[in-house]
Amino acid sequence: MAITLDNASNNDTFVDSYMTKLLSQGALALRGRFFRVQCAAHVINLIVKSGLEELDVVIRKVRDSIKYVKGSPSRLVKFQEEARDKKIT
Repeated sequence: MAITLDNASNNDTFVDSYMTKLLSQGALALRGRFFRVQCAAHVINLIVKSGLEELDVVIRKVRDSIKYVKGSPSRLVKFQEEARDKKIT
């Protein structure tokens, strides 16, 4: 038997009490070592969410840089010259 849940604290309380009951009855293999398994989809979701939060700062900086360059014709010309010198399309 295994239960897959997210990381909510109320789930911990439930699992601990249920596992204790099952252990006292000898109903779990390996003393319940693998009774609770973290939900892979939930863990991946947390990782992606965290990564996107980090990217949000970078994206905002890139957008601000673009606004700055486009905000002045002379800055735009200078940017285009630098890009051309460095062979960046």
